[in-house]
Amino acid sequence: MSKQVLRDGLIVTVDGADLQPSLASARANRIRDVEDKKAQAFKAGVQFTVGSDTKRFRVHPDRTQILLALVSQIDRGRGLPDGASTVPFEATDETIVQMTASQIEGSGGFADTYTAFVASAETAPITHIAAIKALTSVSAVLAYDITTGWPA
Repeated sequence: MSKQVLRDGLIVTVDGADLQPSLASARANRIRDVEDKKAQAFKAGVQFTVGSDTKRFRVHPDRTQILLALVSQIDRGRGLPDGASTVPFEATDETIVQMTASQIEGSGGFADTYTAFVASAETAPITHIAAIKALTSVSAVLAYDITTGWPA
């Protein structure tokens, strides 16, 4: 079976064995896979345990800003807003989880866990994309494992 395809700006006729993508096309597709994986990681959210309840929490720039503002206020000795003893956070399952200042800002607290998650979710794609760009064959690009290095 032969087929006409566009390759490097030219229309060429190839047989079934030659229908492998170009290196540039394979790289572009694999990089899209990495970007999709990043989006999935952010959508799944960061896992954190409050008391005996383990939940996942959405990761989003707006939520990051709120968390940073809370940490700043706690660090300045001001406690939580309006003198509250807890602040509500919505989990990905839409339940509300109340967190104290020490659960948010303490060592190993939500802020530490959240920022480590974001750092990992931002670093993993950079690492994978650089590795993909360094590969020199279509087969290596297609076989490259993009599942490592992501936050849990």
